[in-house]
Amino acid sequence: MIENLKKWKTLFANLKSLECVEFLLLALAVILLPHICDVAKACLYILLAISIYKGIRWHHFGNHLLEKADRWTLWSMVAFVLVYLISILYSNDYMEAISDSTGKIILAAGSLVFLFSDFSFLTRKHFRWIFALYVIGLFIRFIVKTIVMFLQAAKGVPMFCWIGMNYFDTFHHSYLALHLLLAIALLAIQLKYVRGKSVIWLIVGILVMSLYLLIIGCRAGMLCFALLAPLALLLLFFQHKRYVLSLAIAAAAVLSVFLSVFLMPSLYVRITETFEQLGNQNHSDVRYFTSKAALISFEDNIPFGVGCGDKDAALEAAYQKMNVEEEFLTELFNPHNQYLDTLMVTGILGLLSLLSMVFIPFFLAIRERNWLLLAFILSFIISIAFESILERNVGKVFFAVFLPFLLYYARLSKKQTAESNC
Repeated sequence: MIENLKKWKTLFANLKSLECVEFLLLALAVILLPHICDVAKACLYILLAISIYKGIRWHHFGNHLLEKADRWTLWSMVAFVLVYLISILYSNDYMEAISDSTGKIILAAGSLVFLFSDFSFLTRKHFRWIFALYVIGLFIRFIVKTIVMFLQAAKGVPMFCWIGMNYFDTFHHSYLALHLLLAIALLAIQLKYVRGKSVIWLIVGILVMSLYLLIIGCRAGMLCFALLAPLALLLLFFQHKRYVLSLAIAAAAVLSVFLSVFLMPSLYVRITETFEQLGNQNHSDVRYFTSKAALISFEDNIPFGVGCGDKDAALEAAYQKMNVEEEFLTELFNPHNQYLDTLMVTGILGLLSLLSMVFIPFFLAIRERNWLLLAFILSFIISIAFESILERNVGKVFFAVFLPFLLYYARLSKKQTAESNC
């Protein structure tokens, strides 16, 4: 990745002025997404405007590299937004409905950019340059947050009280974890290509991103990591025959986890609390009530859901039916599950569109052995079972940017690999 950065001037060779603008906007959307989400969002809308302009000017819409499954996925994202917009019609609170549904238009914008635009001027080198800066940006963020933590410790603030949730990093842990998991996947995939000193840098990067993930204390993120890390090591060991490297990484990872749990008591408490909640027979966990309330709300409004403007009112009515104790009501604000959230609000059609836009690329990644796409989409599938990711701006923009981006990158890599083998 570092080697790609040294040749940055070659990225703009043979590109026309408008193509340079598109490349820079795409790069900014990815690189700035974990740090300044609104800028990434604006870049997507500008890219969509450019694609429409190019289509009208040169009478050409469409991305010839995308395959049928890719198009199904991207149009499912558009359908997901349309279902939410339609739900405005049967919502009682129109203003809330308009605010909620229009906020999801960025998902359609991200998919339409790659459906309409011809990015044939881009190469794998452009994408790898973007990936490199994206990972470096997260690394710098970790260094800055660590320095702040030590400065606070110098003022008398106990250092390890910063560990977990929103203390170390104010970016919501569920969304930051998605970025860190993607960064780890990007670094891990490079291990099969590099040798020598580059391997050491990649391992250091993976360990730093993994430590970052542990420090923020995101349970869904740690679960995804626990599932994906062994799979990655098995691939490295058996498929790529990197025996010493895979064993060294495994040993370093295990040692790092044990040290982290030992040095960070709050992390240990968070993990044990999770297992206690999973084994709780009294259903006193807040998420039990939110999930059940979402299902009750849907059952009362089959098949189209309550509408995107009436979610809070429907949940409150469900809590009254359930006779939820008043002490819990202040914490019960959403289902913390995107599947249930979408089912409750938009009914069966909304859930089907959500399942289409996450499981089509999931099966596509397995079929084509696209490990980067698989790591991304599997992390997302698991994360939205613990958090309503698409109900916040940072989650919507993350998915709108990266899913089309990774789908196109997969097609570009496939094409250029085939050409190089000819």
